Amino acid sequence: MNISAPKFEETIAFYNDMFDLVDFQPKFAKDYNQRGGTRFVGPQSSEMSETGEPPTIHISDSTPEYAKSVKELGINPRLNGHIAIAVDDIEEVKSRLTAAGVFFVEAGRWAVQDYHQIYTYDPSMNLIEINQAF
Repeated sequence: MNISAPKFEETIAFYNDMFDLVDFQPKFAKDYNQRGGTRFVGPQSSEMSETGEPPTIHISDSTPEYAKSVKELGINPRLNGHIAIAVDDIEEVKSRLTAAGVFFVEAGRWAVQDYHQIYTYDPSMNLIEINQAF
């Protein structure tokens, strides 16, 4: 999950102090194209998700100006935050979205080297990142 944090450092400190979450760099993000302004926090425990990584919250500085640095996407995934869903077959998801007439942005391997990503909106205009690991 990515959350928007206009009070970036204060928000990170809040999750660190209130929930004992710690700053770390997940394995999946070793080549993360941060363009600045995103940090990861997660539990200190060894609890792992299905991918073998601890669950994380991505905390992003949510400036409207960020859209200028990602103009190739046509969206700003940090402005209001977004959820991320990992899928086994992104082409199947793209086919379903297309068949339903749902707008999506093809991001490719934009942010994370070994992940193919697309972005879309749910009917309530919540941004969704959909990714498939390679």
